[in-house]
Amino acid sequence: MAWEEIDGQSFVFLKATEGDDYEDPMFAGNWRKAKEAGLIRGPYHMLRPEDDVMPQVDFFVSVLQARGYGKEDLPPALDVERVSSVGSVPREQIRDRALAWLQEVEHRLHRRPMLYTNPKFWTNYLEPDHPLESFPLWLAYYSGDSTPELAEGWTSWTFWQHTEGGRLPGVPKSVDLNHFNGTHEDLLKFVAEH
Repeated sequence: MAWEEIDGQSFVFLKATEGDDYEDPMFAGNWRKAKEAGLIRGPYHMLRPEDDVMPQVDFFVSVLQARGYGKEDLPPALDVERVSSVGSVPREQIRDRALAWLQEVEHRLHRRPMLYTNPKFWTNYLEPDHPLESFPLWLAYYSGDSTPELAEGWTSWTFWQHTEGGRLPGVPKSVDLNHFNGTHEDLLKFVAEH
């Protein structure tokens, strides 16, 4: 779970699925509660690059359809940052499967998805000068800096996850916190255009 800010939250990212068979057990309830709270919701999928892409897309899309995903929600995101099997998966396969997932989800949902990663993983496993750079960037970069270090190849970020240790009233554990690169009006425009 990742909230925009501690007071007056405006959006939330929620893990929906991983691979082709795991729906986060908290997703359905959190998805419903986020809408009830008036938050703009964004679902994400954690890629398993060792597994075929199309079953992962099928599963993700079916879960979103079952949970009422719509145009008022943020475009979906693909989490390609922490992959347990990354040492055994060739870089080319990670890149190719990430790109295939993004393209197929865009085709099926008619929304331009985002790529979630961090600069180190991008450089070590995904590398610059790749078509992945054409997708909006949701960047994980934890520091005390006022702006993040960009993943090489991108000229800007759309969302910046700046901490994994945020606290929110009523939430007993730490949560990830994010900034959107723009105003609230820009965020609404982003949702409408993507």
